Amino acid sequence: YYIDYNDPEPVLKTILPRMKERIDIIDSHEGKLIARNFIRSDMGSIVEIDPGSPYKWRAIVPEYSEALLEDVLPLKNKIVAAYRSKITEFLVTTDYNGKLLNTVSLPPGTSLQGLQGSADDTELLYSFQ
Repeated sequence: YYIDYNDPEPVLKTILPRMKERIDIIDSHEGKLIARNFIRSDMGSIVEIDPGSPYKWRAIVPEYSEALLEDVLPLKNKIVAAYRSKITEFLVTTDYNGKLLNTVSLPPGTSLQGLQGSADDTELLYSFQ
């Protein structure tokens, strides 16, 4: 469900009424919903969903075949995604069009403890052990 507060008469609307699979809506950006998706994507991807055409998704960050998408944090004008591969964990930063902005690999054998930040932040805090 969603509400478009820019509509002159905002009402609660269903967006994907017959969807049995789970997606995680993590943000909205320029009228579109940003979601973490595991449908037909075993390792996870990040997609944009237009509420006007909810079954036509656009991939922002495609699935990495060798790494599991573990966490996603939207920041101001960018998305940070945390991945775990067999060897290491890494962070990928993209803009909302999917352009790669930065990648940070954590030392092998360490574990990401969490991502901290809010949608208005321009910086991310994270720790690893």
